[in-house]
Amino acid sequence: MEQKRKRGTGPGPSSRHVAANLRTLRKNLGIDLRELSRRLGVLGRPISASGLSRIENEERRVDADDLFALSLALEAMPSEVLAPTPDTEVPTAVPSIYLWEEVRAWIGGETKLTPGDLWLYWERQEDDLKRKLLSAQGTIEAMDGGRRNSRNRHVYEKQVATIQGRLDLVHDRQALYDSLDLADSQYQLAEDLANDEAG
Repeated sequence: MEQKRKRGTGPGPSSRHVAANLRTLRKNLGIDLRELSRRLGVLGRPISASGLSRIENEERRVDADDLFALSLALEAMPSEVLAPTPDTEVPTAVPSIYLWEEVRAWIGGETKLTPGDLWLYWERQEDDLKRKLLSAQGTIEAMDGGRRNSRNRHVYEKQVATIQGRLDLVHDRQALYDSLDLADSQYQLAEDLANDEAG
């Protein structure tokens, strides 16, 4: 009996992200598959409505050329089409140590997935949060001193608590990346993590 040859490895997490994001972005624009197909044809990268349906149903893969054309047709950034959402798994081959936020920042070109670069990413987040915290605390102090109406004090107190919670996350991530070799490359870190999980 002749065995049927299996082609490729099938859709992985990244394909599932593209499928879900494609559907969401298309619906947000209020267009159907036929209109998206028409737009792609105008852009010189034709994909039939049935081909688009197969992508949305994870039955057809998207290559890099498709990704860029879909991004243009959907009036979106390529990272919006490709990146995971908070409730999804990380993309293909990306170790699970990374938060979805870090992966989105990597896909969006804000950082590399190296310990050193991620530490710097979180340092930038920390600087921004500290500025916001000082501003919110200053507003509360002005309310306490009678210089501002304290009617909305609870809003600023909630903002301070949210910022402090986010700062806790920032410090946890910085501590994690401090514990790793900051000179490791993205690949080396992924390989080390895979070996740790296998061993």
